[in-house]
Amino acid sequence: MLGSATRGISKRAVEAIVSAAIDGVSAPGNLGWVRHATVSLAGLNAVSLLDVPVDANEIVVDLNDFNPDSTEVLNFRGINASGNVVAAGYKGYASIVSGSTVAGVTNNNIGWMRVRSSLLSSRVYSASIRAIRAGAGTWSVTSMSTDPTTGIGISDAKTPSMGAGMTGVQLSLGSALSTFVAGTATLSWRR
Repeated sequence: MLGSATRGISKRAVEAIVSAAIDGVSAPGNLGWVRHATVSLAGLNAVSLLDVPVDANEIVVDLNDFNPDSTEVLNFRGINASGNVVAAGYKGYASIVSGSTVAGVTNNNIGWMRVRSSLLSSRVYSASIRAIRAGAGTWSVTSMSTDPTTGIGISDAKTPSMGAGMTGVQLSLGSALSTFVAGTATLSWRR
């Protein structure tokens, strides 16, 4: 049976198909998603997650169990097809919702998208950031972050033009002197 199903396909191709099916994470056909390796944030102030193909239409970054070493903010910037961090022209808002109360709204019309403000070193956070190609080089970026005490942080922004596409993202804490105590980041993309 196997011989007739694979007639005309090289042994190497069959092994690649079997390997991808076993892996499941980056297998073609996994709804088109390709997931990169998880990166530790511990000791870093910023991290660039790269190697997204220029024709990708959606990017997701999952952050798990992270906290800064001091009260901080978490920022997002896109990396364009030339490999440059785009550091101006983001437009949108960020807010924290606790119960039925909006605790604060931050204007995102600056050199980055604010994912979350008022990160406390005593709390552990998780977040998901989603960027979708909006057309004419721009992307719509939304995020949701949580911690067990203050509630949910929600933000959204439109990026400035990324040209041909967004090939990566940069996440950073607001102060260059701060670092993540712990946490991980995983980037996924699809065309």
